[in-house]
Amino acid sequence: MYRRNNTHEHLLCRSTASEENARSCVGVCVDAFEVCEVNTRILQRALKLTGSDFEDNVQIACAEARALDGILTRDKTGFADSNVRVFTAAELLALI
Repeated sequence: MYRRNNTHEHLLCRSTASEENARSCVGVCVDAFEVCEVNTRILQRALKLTGSDFEDNVQIACAEARALDGILTRDKTGFADSNVRVFTAAELLALI
């Protein structure tokens, strides 16, 4: 599964927990998800995708480049044209 980056997890965890707990939270995410590199090739691919949300296009391009099984997101609307399966948390949990 692709996760765009772990700075978001740190920010969310830090807002409700100590710095130590926030870092622990990021560690759990790093262990559970593959963090994909965003480079020039990924950005060029994202620019060619037809979706209207560039950030979602970057996520799709990353997932394609790494041949990932899916993308986990809260909002699937920006992924309508994705060649990679897209899951909400509830959908993913129902599969495992």
